[in-house]
Amino acid sequence: MRIGHIVLTPRYSGAEILVASLSKIHAQMGHDIKVAGINPAHDDFVEIIRSQTLLGIEWCCPRRELTRIGRINYLKNWASNYDFDFIFAHSVIPAAYGRLAGLNNVISVLHDSSENDYSNSLLFCFEKVLQFRSLGVVAVSKLALDRYSTHFLRPKTRLIKNGIDLDLHRGINLDQALELKKSLNLKEGDLIVLQVGRVNRVKQQHKSLEALEKAIKRNNRIHFLIAGLIEDQEYYSGMKNWSKEKGILENIIFLGGRADVDKLLSISDLFLMPSLEESQGIALLEALASGTPVIASKLQIFEFAEKYGGVSLLNLEDVDLFSAQAEKYLYSGSKYKRNLDEFDINTTAKNYLEFALECIS
Repeated sequence: MRIGHIVLTPRYSGAEILVASLSKIHAQMGHDIKVAGINPAHDDFVEIIRSQTLLGIEWCCPRRELTRIGRINYLKNWASNYDFDFIFAHSVIPAAYGRLAGLNNVISVLHDSSENDYSNSLLFCFEKVLQFRSLGVVAVSKLALDRYSTHFLRPKTRLIKNGIDLDLHRGINLDQALELKKSLNLKEGDLIVLQVGRVNRVKQQHKSLEALEKAIKRNNRIHFLIAGLIEDQEYYSGMKNWSKEKGILENIIFLGGRADVDKLLSISDLFLMPSLEESQGIALLEALASGTPVIASKLQIFEFAEKYGGVSLLNLEDVDLFSAQAEKYLYSGSKYKRNLDEFDINTTAKNYLEFALECIS
């Protein structure tokens, strides 16, 4: 099969990481895989693209930002070089551009916040028309699927849960852990808190800082690692200034986008995900698979995680509660055995392929 994927920006973000994982598995199955980015790739994602190229997976993206018309023409030219059996367009904007470009057999994948997919009036109007150009629609959460199905009736739809490579989260050996800590200027015995996600207000890294402030002041061996692209420079600068004023900046490490989240989780004592909204965060799945204790926002989309040990979904407006629970987990030293088989990336890849074949049959 000739399978295409369209993403907005090749970068360390949930949708793009999922695409890389799906592409790898489908390529190993013998399928021909091509990926197009609408925007230029981020520099730190080049290593991922290089590793995919070695598997025969071709990633194409423009070298500069394109206009709206430029994006449409770019996708037309890209698809004209291949006779795709179907194309997965990941997130609302790539799905819109793929169909505006007249590409055939486009399957939209709703990665965006389940609360806000098509809340933009312009995108909503576009979808009313473009739904008739869709071969099908995949949603990563039931909430997103129900919301879409309420407003748009034409395409065939399917709920397919995100998946991760569970083998990556079997842990690393002691020497590797010590080497990673050393590279981050951390010492054996330091307590490590990790948050993964783009640095912006929706991910609420500032809530984590507020909750950890007193704990860090009580114990200078607590360090907060923030892994994620800096999307909002003003928000990032504000957190750094706040941390400096509170005297905890030396305990905060902004890592930027990272390809080694699995290794970061293996050395972490606590994982935080205080997002205002999410679709079905791949980072949360990775944290669960690693056995690390988790504190996350009390969102409907996260409720599935409550069945696992060492998971607390909290009203994070209560800073004292957030702080107390964080310290409880930090000093417990616990790792939790959780069965994440239902989120195996191999199952996810199989479900994507089966749905696409069903749509074109």
